[in-house]
Amino acid sequence: VAHKREEVARAKAGVSMAELEARVAQAEPPRNFFSALRRMSDAGLTAVIAEIKRRSPSAGWIRPEYEDDGFSPEVIARAYLNGGASAISCLTDERFFGGRLEYIQRIKDVVPLPVLRKDFIIDPWQLWEARAAGADAVLLIAECLTESQIVDLLILSQQLQMTTLLEVHSMENLLRVRPHIGFPHPGYGLLGINNRDLHAMTTELHLSLIKH
Repeated sequence: VAHKREEVARAKAGVSMAELEARVAQAEPPRNFFSALRRMSDAGLTAVIAEIKRRSPSAGWIRPEYEDDGFSPEVIARAYLNGGASAISCLTDERFFGGRLEYIQRIKDVVPLPVLRKDFIIDPWQLWEARAAGADAVLLIAECLTESQIVDLLILSQQLQMTTLLEVHSMENLLRVRPHIGFPHPGYGLLGINNRDLHAMTTELHLSLIKH
């Protein structure tokens, strides 16, 4: 998060807000991420958000060839579409996950699925950046944000017509964000449970069931 603050500051210095707003105004309308999941659940089926991820801080490169030129988000996206995914999550953090913001549009150019930008979102500027890059949804990590930041980001996301996936891990954070799920419009908000403890780097699948 500390590195992301520095990264956002540099990005702001390189691209003006007016330029971002112009890009958003010219962008195609976002695909409805929320509805894509809802259609499956209304049919009694499990909706899958399939993730495109090049590397992780804990595991390194997901596949050895991803380190060089062997990573193609387009190929992965097509495989997910053929496998029945309802939506796609794309890592865009470059420092720790090897992602790139440009992957979002590359994915959308080859599949009709909505795409979520998965990154450390800490500033409203990043939402404008995400929409300008073609993102249909964004991840908000409660552990990284204050309550007032969460509310502000939820409002702006809805104004930009992007779905928010608000993610929590601890029960404390679940109780903190629970009043804001579905705010300011229920058709734009989703709650996510991260089963991984980001401090201990351990995963317990039963956490989702407990919090449910």
